Amino acid sequence: MHMKITILLVGAVFIFGIGFYFGKQPQETEIESDSIQSKVITRAESKRSIKEWGVMDKYTDIGVATYGTENMVTAMLELLPGKKVHPPLGHAEEEFLLVIKGEGIWSIDDKEVKIKSGDLFYTEPWTEHSLTNTSEDTLTFFVAKWLNKGMPVPDDLTIEK
Repeated sequence: MHMKITILLVGAVFIFGIGFYFGKQPQETEIESDSIQSKVITRAESKRSIKEWGVMDKYTDIGVATYGTENMVTAMLELLPGKKVHPPLGHAEEEFLLVIKGEGIWSIDDKEVKIKSGDLFYTEPWTEHSLTNTSEDTLTFFVAKWLNKGMPVPDDLTIEK
């Protein structure tokens, strides 16, 4: 009788261990059907808007999900001399900004950093930031801004104010 209980106990532990092992294996994740698929988006396909500060070509906009993001905005902006896109603000999304052409001042939490062509900036969620074109030429930059899946969606997910 003692031997049967031991065998049952060992068997139960073995079966539990196998279930635990296979339950922890990486699962193949499918891309959600409403996620953007791998492709090229041409500038001609972008949504162009002309503002008092310059021009923005949005390649992806609010509501576009990727494999790992809830919302993804990508855009190329041409900021006119002496202008800024928005006053210092913080938002829930992370953001990368790559300067393609020109120079200016990047404001991060009340600190100013001079920027120029080739510089890349990263902004954590809720970090107040802004960009001002301090040159006499147009400042061109690319921005990617996203909200990670699982993060609460803020009321305002716009790239501009």
